[in-house]
Formats: sequence, C-alpha cells, structure tokens
Amino acid sequence: METPNQAAIRILVVDDDANVARSTARLLQNAGHAIATAANGAEALQTVQTFQPQLVLSDCNMPQMDGLELCRRIKEDPALAGVFVVLISGTFTLSDEQSAGLESGADGYIGRPIANRELAARVAAFARILRLDQALREKNAELEVALSKVKLLSGLLPICAGCKKIRDDQGYWSQVECYVQKHSEATFTHGLCPDCMGKYFPSLEDEPAADANQPAEQFPTLTRK
Repeated sequence: METPNQAAIRILVVDDDANVARSTARLLQNAGHAIATAANGAEALQTVQTFQPQLVLSDCNMPQMDGLELCRRIKEDPALAGVFVVLISGTFTLSDEQSAGLESGADGYIGRPIANRELAARVAAFARILRLDQALREKNAELEVALSKVKLLSGLLPICAGCKKIRDDQGYWSQVECYVQKHSEATFTHGLCPDCMGKYFPSLEDEPAADANQPAEQFPTLTRK
C-alpha cells in the first residue's frame, strides 16, 4: 500500500479565478501533492518549464490562452510527453464541449460543480495512472538500451569453401572471426585443436608423456592482437 508521500505528485492548477485556484490548490496540498498555480494558459506554459508538473489541472475558459490551446501546446512538445492534462470547467459541460476538450489531447475532463472529496479522489486516480505510465516509460527505456547492445547474426552468409572467408554486404571478404566480431558481441581467443597441434607441431607428439604425479604443462594460448 502506498504512503502519502509515495502517492504525491506535482500538480499545476490553472484558473483565471483566483479564489477557485486558491481553494483547489489548498485541497490538493492537503492531500499531500506539490502545487503551483497559474492564471492563464500563457502563464501556465512558462510555469510548466520551471515547475515541471506531472499533472496540469486547467480551466477551459480563460483570457490570453484558454485551456484547450494550453493542452494542445503541451501535447505538441515532445519534452512534455509525460505530462497529463485534465480540463475542468463549470461552463463547458455539455457532451460536445467535453468531447472537444478530449480531442484537443486532454487526458481527462471534469465538470464543475464537484465535491472536494470527489475532486481529490479523481486526482488520486490520475496520480496512479501517471505512476504506471512512468514505470512503463522507464521499462521501455531500459529495453531500448538493452536492445541497442544486442547484435544478431542471421540469414544466408556467403562463405568460401576453400579459405572459409565470409563475404560482407559490400562484397569484401573477411576472416570468419573478424566478421563475427563485427556483427555480434562475441570476441575470440586463439589456440590449437589436437588435430592442428599434430599438424603444425608434430615434434610435441613425440615427447614422453608427463609424470602422472606432475601437473600437466599446458600449451600457451595464442591470442590475436
């Protein structure tokens, strides 16, 4: 279960009615949220940059810039992609008016009058959605980072039957290990298998077997620089 601090989010309350803005801010502050206020859309856009709210709770009918235009501006800014905008109005409450608000990109619409308890509960519900959305964004970011580090070899690889070099997409022939290292996260360390040991160092096969009580001497690994 979440504690009040864990449930708190940053909320920007936007309303040209100072009394409404003040009472709404006090209600949400008492619920544990961090609150900033703005008197119109233009002022809200400036406050968004400094306060960085997670939720903007905006009136619709305001001078200079109304709530719908504020919502459009926020949603058009990629840097504000994670900001939720909820429109709240006691004037534009008809179905078509609320639909226009949602079509502007709003994540929710609340009609006034509304009881304080219901408003606080609705904001708490939006806060839960915001936290889930943020968690999903973080997981997606982690996945993108992980995928960026993954390289896969697939498809038909043209390989020479004689020297075993592989031809790349540009038509150049490369050693197998060079090609694999370029197209995957694998690296190579070079040694000799028993067959090649006998082919290239036959004299070593004629050496007497090591004493069973003595540790076996290993052939040094040849590492390609």
